[in-house]
Amino acid sequence: MTMLVMALVVALGATATAVSIGNLRGSSSAQAAGTALDSAEAGVAQATTYIRTYGTRKLRCNLTTCTSNAWSTTNPVSADVAGGGRWVAYIAPIGAVSAAEGGRFLIHSTGTAGGPAQRIIETEVSVAPIDLPKGVFGRTLNLGGTVDLRQISMFSTGCVYKRDKVTATNASTELDLAYGVPPGVHSSQVITESQGSGQYCPGTAKPIHSGLLGTGITLTPCNTTYPYDQDRFGGRFLGILGLPAVCNLLTGNPAYVERDFNLDGQVDVSGSFLRDDAALFKNFGIKRPALTDSELEQLRATAQAQGNYYTSTSGWTVPTDPHSVLFFDLNGESVDLNPLGSSPLFARARLDAASPLCLDASLLVIIAGGDAKLNSNTQLAASVYLSGSAPYGRLEKANGTANHIGMLYADTLDLTGSFGVSLDACYIENPPPALFSVTPGTYRELDR
Repeated sequence: MTMLVMALVVALGATATAVSIGNLRGSSSAQAAGTALDSAEAGVAQATTYIRTYGTRKLRCNLTTCTSNAWSTTNPVSADVAGGGRWVAYIAPIGAVSAAEGGRFLIHSTGTAGGPAQRIIETEVSVAPIDLPKGVFGRTLNLGGTVDLRQISMFSTGCVYKRDKVTATNASTELDLAYGVPPGVHSSQVITESQGSGQYCPGTAKPIHSGLLGTGITLTPCNTTYPYDQDRFGGRFLGILGLPAVCNLLTGNPAYVERDFNLDGQVDVSGSFLRDDAALFKNFGIKRPALTDSELEQLRATAQAQGNYYTSTSGWTVPTDPHSVLFFDLNGESVDLNPLGSSPLFARARLDAASPLCLDASLLVIIAGGDAKLNSNTQLAASVYLSGSAPYGRLEKANGTANHIGMLYADTLDLTGSFGVSLDACYIENPPPALFSVTPGTYRELDR
């Protein structure tokens, strides 16, 4: 009997030990699986951060020519994480994607931890632009000097003075790269050849169009000197006998097609006619203010993280990050942007996107509560945004044969002297990543 009891005790002990070891193994396996999952999620987070920081240019490149680009399916990125885990991840476009419109991207991340433990995650993210005007925008445009537009247009909610000071290089053959129209001037007020200042001006002072204000009615809607311009004195091209050929070519362009946006029975856009601010904004996808307070706060935080945030016009340095946000919070001062012309990243001439000189780089300059100067023969590719309204938000003295590639947005633009402003394919290919939202979508664990 004693021997039987002892045998039973030994058997029970062995069983308990086996169960204990099994539980320990199960616990270890569960812990490893958890570490693998955490690692995979870390890969997703890093991939998302990459898109927010560096944009999508390299991700959009065809794999047959960009096999060495990081984060591609042929060259994924990997890293170790705390706790013995590791992730390997790639980012791939889903369907059609573009520099201007963004698109959807798949993030595929594999996490491992100590041997066979592995978890695979796939998540889709949507990349969409924040709608800033992709041209030269000002509540008031004072054109005191010679301004040359190339593949870019001007927009205003106020009077545009001295229109005769603006030329457009190759306007009939090189379309505005952002809007697909011949480069011109578009105002919800009046475009005039007279000298002046302020948002509003009398319609009798050398307007370029001669219609009945705000009606679109005129027998001469086409000014052959400025055939691509639109304002409140413009008119319909439809039904006009003998419409000059230069305007007749525009009748099929969406920006000049007759439309009633709010379906109230009144024409908002037709030919050279723009009814009001709302018609201008709807026709070209513009909003004012172009950046909301929350969007400005996000850009401020990005600049602070990069070390590019300043509250003074002195002591600032030229950014060196390939995709930089330079933010000035001012109290009525004017910042001289000329030092940016020394940057090897952002100071350049016009380039094609395929040029080896077209770097994967962008610069966004935000000025809140102050003004800016851009002159002295500066050559710069950047998006410049002056936040706020008069008496601040003024881009002044843009002269001295300065050449600017990219968006300019201000309350007032005082374009005196000789000033060239344009868009090129390199700028279009490299929009600032900070001006895009990155929104997570579907999430899948492939091994569940």
